[in-house]
Amino acid sequence: MFKFALKKLLVKLGLRKSDVTPPLINKSEVAEGSYQELALNLINQANKEYSTSHSSSLDIDSMTTPNELAFLEVYGRNAFTGNGKIIDLGCWFGATSASLAVGLNANPMASVTDVVEAYDLFEWDHWMDPIKESIGMKVNLKAGDCFLNIVEQNLSEYANRINFHKQDLSNYNLPAEWSIEFLFVDAMKNWDLAGSISRTFFTRLIPERSIMVMQDFAFYDPIVATNHLLMWHLRDCFKPLHHVPYSCSVVFLTLRVPTAEDLLDYSPDSFTEEEVDQAYEYCIPLIQEFMQPSLYVAKLCHHLQCQHKEGSLRAIQNLKGMKISAPMRETIIRSLDEPYISASSSWQACESELRSALSALAVS
Repeated sequence: MFKFALKKLLVKLGLRKSDVTPPLINKSEVAEGSYQELALNLINQANKEYSTSHSSSLDIDSMTTPNELAFLEVYGRNAFTGNGKIIDLGCWFGATSASLAVGLNANPMASVTDVVEAYDLFEWDHWMDPIKESIGMKVNLKAGDCFLNIVEQNLSEYANRINFHKQDLSNYNLPAEWSIEFLFVDAMKNWDLAGSISRTFFTRLIPERSIMVMQDFAFYDPIVATNHLLMWHLRDCFKPLHHVPYSCSVVFLTLRVPTAEDLLDYSPDSFTEEEVDQAYEYCIPLIQEFMQPSLYVAKLCHHLQCQHKEGSLRAIQNLKGMKISAPMRETIIRSLDEPYISASSSWQACESELRSALSALAVS
């Protein structure tokens, strides 16, 4: 699930990283003086700065795009009010945390004690090797190596604004007194994490104030179904605000805080075939039109891994006429080959039909 493939795709298509996306909220529905108005102003300001911000050119290894870093800087500078914590889940080598810190340093409302709480395992994994080659990283790390000391050294100029937490988020409790004003989620990489992150962090957000960014939202790997299905399931709690242009990040405003009763013990079988389709009908319009095939692919991959025959066939039909990338096609085939559970006899009987239908998809 390599998001650097998105960067390659954008370069191949000749798309400009500086283009803007309009807010997903209607200005006429926003009350004057409300936090929704502040959020709307945040989006409008970010759209002005996507190609000019300092963070867009930070010299820090990252799997995020310049526009995402610019949005984080603008948030830290223009929207953070000091009413809760800023939390970065899955900061990797720290570019996202540094961008937030740049913004905080320029925010007159931020006190000296306002910092970014940055979480990661900070352990090199084999799937990072191709990313290293793709973005030209100069580190010499092997699977299992801890790189926290490298991050701390590289981000030393932001030391007063970032607290690093080497933490497994599947088993973590926030300090009892913490509330969260801003939550950046780039760590929801499996269904167990989907449950633990939603229970631990979503329930500490502040109604009508907290901003949450789901960084994997516009990606196509099947694990991003955790983003799509959760945000559809919690659609009464979170209002979509903005797709950061030419990136995977979608921004939400917290309307109300999810309760324990709102949350499920999330797993792939928490949602029926029909609910999966409803979730993607809700999610697909939230992102830029040229990136929407990514979500159609994600939906197909989830149906395939759950062995939803009819859902898979409908999803394949949806993709006809769209061009998908070679990495997308590889991910689709992997999803067919690696279902969540052992293939049933009925599923095995329809596999040839599915493979035949998949072979007809256009690859760019």
